[in-house]
Amino acid sequence: MVDNAKSSLRNIRCGVPQGSILGPLLFLIYVNDMWRAVPNSAIKLFADDTNMFLSGENLKSLYESTNKELEKLAKWVFTNKLSINYEKTCYTIFKPGGKGASNDANDMTIKIRGIVISGVHTCKYLGMVLDDQLLWKLHIDHVYKKIIKFTCLFYKLREIVPAGILRKIYFALVYPHINYGIELYANTHPTYLDHLIKLNNKILRIVQRRKMDTAVSLLYKSFNLMQIPQLFKFNVSVLVYKVLNYSEALPSVYKNYFVANSTIHEHNTRHSAALHKKTVNTSYGFRTVREHGTRIWNDIPAEIQNIPSLSSFKRMLKKHYINSI
Repeated sequence: MVDNAKSSLRNIRCGVPQGSILGPLLFLIYVNDMWRAVPNSAIKLFADDTNMFLSGENLKSLYESTNKELEKLAKWVFTNKLSINYEKTCYTIFKPGGKGASNDANDMTIKIRGIVISGVHTCKYLGMVLDDQLLWKLHIDHVYKKIIKFTCLFYKLREIVPAGILRKIYFALVYPHINYGIELYANTHPTYLDHLIKLNNKILRIVQRRKMDTAVSLLYKSFNLMQIPQLFKFNVSVLVYKVLNYSEALPSVYKNYFVANSTIHEHNTRHSAALHKKTVNTSYGFRTVREHGTRIWNDIPAEIQNIPSLSSFKRMLKKHYINSI
């Protein structure tokens, strides 16, 4: 209804009108029980993007179980009058030790209703570029390419736009790309991050109209900003804080994700408030958020760890990391 004019009514037998307000909500409700079709898989839904995660002792059994699960999923999709975009459907193998997919998978195929699904070494998942070795180098390159185009823009804008507006534009166009998923992609070899760090330094010099020999610490402190390594530690620390203090508000996967030494033993030692370090035997394990989070948290001063308010914790922790630049 617009003013006093009313549209006519029509019955919808299947689907929803394209672009309707209720469309996304109704679609999510419609596919919300998809996981029941594949109870042996960890299925993740985000809008119309569906991902299945399966594991196995060897590639042969993994391929067999995957094909069986996909056949079940295909039946659910057909029964519910939906369709799969086969051109956008692919799979990636993550192997222990970070070695990626090997040649022993060449004679195996994954199919959905007889259609062969392509295997890839990289794929995009919720805005993150995943590689089969979880090195994050390709995602870092992806972020680099996204923000490098703003260098010319800032060169031109700084001649006509006030400094305060330039700062806002930086935090609107550049910072979100760097901050998104940093808990994962910055959890890699420092050499892979080097060119992204240097590019961010360059953009800050342009925005602040600084000379090339300006100290890096001044660039970041002027914007009350953390460098990428400190920003990584900050975001991981916030996750640890939430797990320790607000676990009921987080997904169930984070229950007991981090464990304090005081829950392991009752001895009143100087490390009783620190997080318990678990034994790690692989390079994958050493680079997980759980492993990094434990080591990062244990390096935070106790007076910051024990702050009762999340907002105060963030403020004091940010100050702590900026002062460490």
